[in-house]
Amino acid sequence: MLHGVSRVRSGFIGDVGEMSETANIQEMAEKLFVEIFEVFGWSRCGGFNRNWDCKDPERHDGRATHPSDVVGAYKDPYTPNVVLVNADLKSLKKESITLAGVERALFSLAQAVECVHKSEDWQTAYTNGLSNWDAVGMLLIYNNDNQYDESKWPSVLTAIDEAYRLISKGRRVYIVGPGDVRHLLTVATDLIRFSERCGGERQFYSHQGVIHRAARVFQSSATLEMLLGPLLIVRLRDRAPLKRKNDHPALSDDWMVVYYRGPGTSINEFVYLIDVIFRLDLLRESNSRIDLKLTAAASNATETWAHAVDTYVSRYPNIEDMRVALAQIKPQHATRYAEVFFQKEIGMRTS
Repeated sequence: MLHGVSRVRSGFIGDVGEMSETANIQEMAEKLFVEIFEVFGWSRCGGFNRNWDCKDPERHDGRATHPSDVVGAYKDPYTPNVVLVNADLKSLKKESITLAGVERALFSLAQAVECVHKSEDWQTAYTNGLSNWDAVGMLLIYNNDNQYDESKWPSVLTAIDEAYRLISKGRRVYIVGPGDVRHLLTVATDLIRFSERCGGERQFYSHQGVIHRAARVFQSSATLEMLLGPLLIVRLRDRAPLKRKNDHPALSDDWMVVYYRGPGTSINEFVYLIDVIFRLDLLRESNSRIDLKLTAAASNATETWAHAVDTYVSRYPNIEDMRVALAQIKPQHATRYAEVFFQKEIGMRTS
């Protein structure tokens, strides 16, 4: 199944190959943090591409060490902990993104996350003396030729369900697939454009559940759950609102952007989204303006949205100004990130 995993670089020969991939990992990690994760409020801990001692070689297939390509950090909105993200980075052509490779990488990363909590070596390198922290794994797979069919990815996730069951209870490992990376690049690029125009700050909405509730609804950083979910809600605080009067005559210095990842192909889909916006009271939080950015929707999604608004208004004929309220939600297609983010290969590790 997934046994016999070891951290051997594939496709390289000797020390020259190791040095080449080490440099590639550092270059990719630096780009990821500047162009994606720092935009979402993360910080980087320690160095790049570091190996540290395995504390359970008998259970971990006899390996001597585990790797950390890079470690990121963000504040958990629901606990006192800082979440430390032990990342395994891949940059692959479409033919190299295989089920077997993803399974091996996932299981190897899960073993590393188990050891993180026992390893003084890792903790010295990455916790910066924190007393309240938790560590999770992140397997990030970027398609560097833009040729991977993202519609195949859900079937890959379904097929590796057994690998997920092998992860120890209480440990978390996240997979950021090729479509996820493109989505995050689309959102991050859009937010960077805003910052270049207006300065200001970004705050990220944290879901308020029945059991888990954040002390503050809006946080300075986005969690992995937020980044991989269908909705990312960002409150923007414009330091120069007067500069934007010509663009948005009614714009205040605070407003909301909702990044929506769904297909936008049905009226019911958008009716449900309108329900969510009202349930979360986002119009009040945004001073009555929401930019709804569609990051992967059908070309006619804005027309479908208009039909959904008509449907929603017809369901609540006794609520005054319903249409006026919904008019404050401005749907538009986000400019989808189409460039090649990172061309160099960082391969799957094989046994």
